[in-house]
Amino acid sequence: MPLDHTPYPRGGKVPRQYLRTLDPFVALTAVAAATETLLLGVGACQITQRDPIVTAKRVATLNRLSAGRVLFGVGADWNRAEVEHHGTPFERRFGVMRERVEAMRELWTRDVASYSGRYVSFGPSWQSPNPLRYPLLVYVGGNGEQVLDRVLCYGDHWMPNRERADETRIPDLRRRAEETGKERPEVTFFGADLDRVTPR
Repeated sequence: MPLDHTPYPRGGKVPRQYLRTLDPFVALTAVAAATETLLLGVGACQITQRDPIVTAKRVATLNRLSAGRVLFGVGADWNRAEVEHHGTPFERRFGVMRERVEAMRELWTRDVASYSGRYVSFGPSWQSPNPLRYPLLVYVGGNGEQVLDRVLCYGDHWMPNRERADETRIPDLRRRAEETGKERPEVTFFGADLDRVTPR
């Protein structure tokens, strides 16, 4: 889900729904104010395009305003131009995603957080609010060859694209989680059919 912009395509058209997306954090804040029980899913936040400190603050704020209803999904993005417009080398996007998620977790769970990595680095910092219910679970999106490694390394749940999901991988994910002493990951399929909505 492109969050901020869609580069003009060099060959072919971009799916129309990508051109009409709202900022998820602004839109979900409006939804949070108008509902009481609806879960608020971000799937998938292209974290390779977002500053982790600012994003950690936005996710935690939305989580607080919604009484803990946020489901936070992340992805590395498939659109080379879009990723690179944000300063992330396309071939390094998975490493960038890992460090940004890890850095956000530090900000959410520690009174004084710091992080030192190849792509993300900041000294001792204090950030508030913390998520209302934490650890705030991170859903790792994707169907690639190494996605299960990513879920087990720095995610909590797997969010494969329904159209390309291989359900035989779910038992493998859960077996590996058990072997490493990690909580049993849930699997949430991403990608619902589009329904035409008639304006009132």
